[in-house]
Amino acid sequence: MKIRIRKKDREIWSEAEKEAWRLPKEISVSEWAGEFRVLPPMTSAGPGRWHTSRTPHLNGIMDAFNDPLVEEITVMASTQNGKNRSNV
Repeated sequence: MKIRIRKKDREIWSEAEKEAWRLPKEISVSEWAGEFRVLPPMTSAGPGRWHTSRTPHLNGIMDAFNDPLVEEITVMASTQNGKNRSNV
């Protein structure tokens, strides 16, 4: 069965409405953190925007959370090195 969509029906949605329904680009957890994450002053020694360049050792840990091949994440690390900030 072939469905035909009339031209006038394709123009029902405004560009803003089309944009609202557009899927977001796929980015890694570390990329998302660098773009959107903000650390609060009450709980962080370095409040403000998250900078992945300050803690490059956490990128692999953060990105493992969305890797479909990873079933379990184990981290052996010293204290106060950012584990809480990387959701570990």
